[in-house]
Amino acid sequence: MQERNIISGATGAFMAPLFEGWREMSIWLLFAVVLLLVDLRYGLKASRKRGEKIRKSRAVRRTINKMVDYFCWLSIAWCIGHTFGASFHLPILAVIVLAVIYAVEFSSIVDNYFEYKGLHLRVNLGKVWKKIFKKYDLEDIVEEVEKEE
Repeated sequence: MQERNIISGATGAFMAPLFEGWREMSIWLLFAVVLLLVDLRYGLKASRKRGEKIRKSRAVRRTINKMVDYFCWLSIAWCIGHTFGASFHLPILAVIVLAVIYAVEFSSIVDNYFEYKGLHLRVNLGKVWKKIFKKYDLEDIVEEVEKEE
């Protein structure tokens, strides 16, 4: 009996911060669910367009696997935000991690949508990233310094 109480107490103490983190990140979890449902819809439509046989069990399994992945990413983002963001007073670190992950999912949605509509287009996240953050060559930021004797 006492052993069970110790295990329950240890589990509660270990899981409490994780549940707190999930509560803090609940809006991101809701956003993940919306992205998953939209991805499922356009993934199914693109599969029908390709003439593939759709197995509901596989679609449900892949969607659940993605949801588990998002729980893991939410946990990692929350841990990074509280570990490094708290010490540097930058709570934005968790948002950056999740924005990158959700950008990849959004790219998948757009690709499936284009395929469903019969358009031969792809979203290139690398080019989007370069447009946003303007890739600079190393030569532009490195200068030669004269050596002192």
